[in-house]
Amino acid sequence: MRQFNFNFILAISALLLKECNAENEDQKQQRATILQKEKKITMVTSGVWVAVGYDFSNMILFEGDDGMVIVDTLTYDFRARVAYKDLLQASNSTKILKAIILTHFHLDHIGGANAMKREYGNSKTKIYAHNSMAYERSRYARVVPFYANRVSTQMGVEVYPKALPCMMKKESCLDTATVTDTVEDGEKIKIAGLDFEFLHTIGETNDQISIWLASKFLLVAADTVYASFPNIYSLRGTPTRDAFAWYHSVGRMRELSPHHLVLCHGDPIQGNFLVDIALTVYRDGIQFVHDQTVRLMNKGLKLNEIVETVRLPPMLRDRKILNEAYGKVEWSVRGIYDHYNGWFDGEADNIFPLSRSKTAKFMQQLLSDEYNGTAYEKLLHHANMTLTNSKNEEGTVLKDKLQWGLHLCGIALEIRESDELQKIATDISKAVIEINKENMIAHNFYLVYLKRLQLRISGTMFALLNPIEHLPIGEAFEVIPFRFKAENCDPDLTLKLLIRIIDKLDFVQGYIMRNCIIEHIKNPAREYFSRAIKLSTVQFRQIFSKTFDLNNTSLHDLKTFVSFID
Repeated sequence: MRQFNFNFILAISALLLKECNAENEDQKQQRATILQKEKKITMVTSGVWVAVGYDFSNMILFEGDDGMVIVDTLTYDFRARVAYKDLLQASNSTKILKAIILTHFHLDHIGGANAMKREYGNSKTKIYAHNSMAYERSRYARVVPFYANRVSTQMGVEVYPKALPCMMKKESCLDTATVTDTVEDGEKIKIAGLDFEFLHTIGETNDQISIWLASKFLLVAADTVYASFPNIYSLRGTPTRDAFAWYHSVGRMRELSPHHLVLCHGDPIQGNFLVDIALTVYRDGIQFVHDQTVRLMNKGLKLNEIVETVRLPPMLRDRKILNEAYGKVEWSVRGIYDHYNGWFDGEADNIFPLSRSKTAKFMQQLLSDEYNGTAYEKLLHHANMTLTNSKNEEGTVLKDKLQWGLHLCGIALEIRESDELQKIATDISKAVIEINKENMIAHNFYLVYLKRLQLRISGTMFALLNPIEHLPIGEAFEVIPFRFKAENCDPDLTLKLLIRIIDKLDFVQGYIMRNCIIEHIKNPAREYFSRAIKLSTVQFRQIFSKTFDLNNTSLHDLKTFVSFID
């Protein structure tokens, strides 16, 4: 039941946002895109209604031939009851509840499931979820105590005074969903006469499913799309969500060409034209942040330099659906960097990072020293002193002091280089190398750091392979979007490129340049492109590796396209 405890923490903190009455008008306005304050029942299309504003998420009702199907059941049973009664009233029906579909494991989507089945269904009522839900819940439950403080802090629990009665009594406020049937990607099931198709659309969670009703051109988005830039990394604590998979999920949804897009947070989007715009902008916004982060990583920029560089272009930033009321571009960049790289930033002074308390102690010594010199000279003086005082009375090397010395050298190097800095950093590096011989990886990092100091270089870009030249041709095509030069982007340019590789049987791939991204299409619809450019495998590799001169060709679109590629 550890899963239950985590879900309790997560959902309680989320719902406090709705329970509190202490928000000022600015706070209310800020959350308007995520939290619907006014309860309302909206008829999406014939036989489909959505309850918005009853909870942090929505409840969706489908009326079938001989029963009802609901998607998601809010956080609490008492809220789910109110929403369901109002949905039934809007439908003017009293048919039995045949099935419940849960889009993913977050408790604001599944908390009322058991109560809904018990009170409005029967023993035959099924509860559907993706087959990975149990694993995802279990994985998060492993670190419940760690998440507790972060979740409550993210949701402002200590700021908002009004809590639920069950919380005040220290009683359980939530129930968990007992899933009876699991589904897989692409699975189709007829429920109450309605044909549901389940799509595994990885996004905010890995167990997430979107729901497609082809007969109604209706798509339930789950949390793959909501009315804010997505929370690719959540400050409450999560593994970084897979941004690459996320924008491909949205792209897959877009290919269905739905006329009705039902969000699980926010109002439904109606009409094929508006839905297409919303899905296009959403996928492109995620792809832009992902691809530019990856591109700048590959160009050797440091994390904070990438954070300062990656900004949504105006044609995406100004879209309401990509406002940053919930997710943030900066957090997403950091999360994507961590997703590919992990915690270590490549800096020598962070191989064995000092704790906050030790850093504070050393910083106090630095600031309280009345050294007579410039700030830069003071840094060098204290760095040198760490080497001088690097052993205690028994002759034991004080590793923390040497690590602090490296840190000070790193700060000084950001200000400017100098011969004195190089000498001090070299001496400290030699001492650090001497005490880290037992670990090959740390030893090699320090050795390379020392060599770069001696050569006065910041680093080398050693390419293990050139993906365009060395990968199989299909994989080489996938690399191109990560090399798009966003700083040269023309906001008004849309360019479609269909490439046929003539020495590969039926090998045709497409690229669409728009919104400062490049969408790679593996199975392009030929009629969507004016003509195909025929290239051999060798020509493709040469052109996109910039070893082939296109100036003497008449392929204007190809030349324009390649001019935007690193």
